[in-house]
Amino acid sequence: MKTSRSLAGELVRRASDCSPRRGCRSPSPGRRPGLRERENSTFDRSNGPTIRRGLRERLARWAVSFRCRPHSQGDTLGWANQGPSAKKRLPCAPITNSTQRGGQVRRLNIRRGISILEVLVSLFVLSVGVLGVAALIPLGKLAMLEVEKSDRTGACGRSSLRQIQIRCMLDPHKWVPSPSSSPLPSSNVFVIDPLGWCKLTMPTLGGTNGIQRFSLRNSAGEQIMTEAEAESVFRWQDDLSFAVPSNTSTNGERPTAVKDSGGNRQFDGNFSWFLMVAASPGEASAFPISTSDQSNWYLRRQFSVSAVVCYKRLFTDSGAKPGETVIANKVKCDSGVGYGGLGIEFPGQSPIEVKRNEWVLLTTSKQTTWYRVVGVGYDNDNNITRMSLVGPDWHGGGDDSSASLVIVEGVTGVYTTTIQRDADGIWAK
Repeated sequence: MKTSRSLAGELVRRASDCSPRRGCRSPSPGRRPGLRERENSTFDRSNGPTIRRGLRERLARWAVSFRCRPHSQGDTLGWANQGPSAKKRLPCAPITNSTQRGGQVRRLNIRRGISILEVLVSLFVLSVGVLGVAALIPLGKLAMLEVEKSDRTGACGRSSLRQIQIRCMLDPHKWVPSPSSSPLPSSNVFVIDPLGWCKLTMPTLGGTNGIQRFSLRNSAGEQIMTEAEAESVFRWQDDLSFAVPSNTSTNGERPTAVKDSGGNRQFDGNFSWFLMVAASPGEASAFPISTSDQSNWYLRRQFSVSAVVCYKRLFTDSGAKPGETVIANKVKCDSGVGYGGLGIEFPGQSPIEVKRNEWVLLTTSKQTTWYRVVGVGYDNDNNITRMSLVGPDWHGGGDDSSASLVIVEGVTGVYTTTIQRDADGIWAK
């Protein structure tokens, strides 16, 4: 295989053999014929400059491709040694961005760097990517807060269902009504809400036309729960408080737990809960409740219990934003049976702002069920608010005039289960 020097030397010899001054020489013995000699046996002197120019251009392109550099600093063009057998030394073509061929200038695709326009375009694309990543930071923080709220809601709901059984909250002997209510519930559905009973002083959940609200007796069974006792039981205490230092980068400090003067851990208290109790369908028909006789509650053993968890519950019964409200006898449900939920509508706007993933209580003469809101909108033209609800199947019908919607501010989760009340020992006392 020939080297680059031998190839260059051969090109020089061919160019010198076809020089216009001397004409085409006969090949000497042992020498290969030139390019022009192979093509035509006779040499036309008029074509000599054209052939020579073509060979020079080929040699220049070959030198550019191999990045030929001058051997001498004093020579402006530079000379490349074309091999030991070369008779003439041909200067290498200077490395430029163009070359002349046939009187026309042809650009060569040779680049030494990048332009300022390419730098600006690259910076623009990079800045768009950085801004996109920066926009995800607040969204990620909001998503983390929602996940944390959902996780703590689930923990509070499971804890509350356990508290119901441990503290015997389904024992009718522990139920205490408000001063204006009957000693026992007058319907098959009622609410045990000592915290709301103390702070709101309202006998029903949601105000007028709501659901009966009951409290509990204290642990000794002597009197009704005070507000401090209700706080200790119905406010979740596992969301512990931590003090964040002002600077965590220099000395490596970490958040520390907040404690009171007695050394007890403090909690934020953002989560609270209450109960909705309903008799099981079988026992509701076997032991009916009437206004004159409510003692059948003592005979019932099985209940459907819903633990309602609230985040930063608002305990106000007046003002522009009440903590509880009821929309009575104005709610129209979808006709027929709703599988996995239903759609409702009522005139006007909701007195309490209801957002997606919050919970509302829908009640009729046939059914009382909590549903999660997946869509809410207000029709300005018809002055109607529409909601899409998901949850248990709906059997209340669409044209029931007794349908009411109870809205409690801050409900983040509802956990429903069936609990069997123990009939012997201390459970029946």
